[in-house]
Amino acid sequence: MSVSALANELFTFLLEHENGIPEADLKSHFGDRYSAMAPGINELLGINRLQLFMQSGALVYKAIKEATAIKFEGLG
Repeated sequence: MSVSALANELFTFLLEHENGIPEADLKSHFGDRYSAMAPGINELLGINRLQLFMQSGALVYKAIKEATAIKFEGLG
């Protein structure tokens, strides 16, 4: 996976949280840098390596592993 350093850092962190991580926890982890994460988030979404969903009223970020991404490649 060839992505920017920011997207790679985010993806690596998300892999440590197999069930995903709420946005509040992500903001807490990255602190002031969270506001600069949008390009990395969009980059991962664009290559189907990030899933966003609502759970208990909170936005949750979850990494999509390569094997899963390959299964869904081409589906629209």
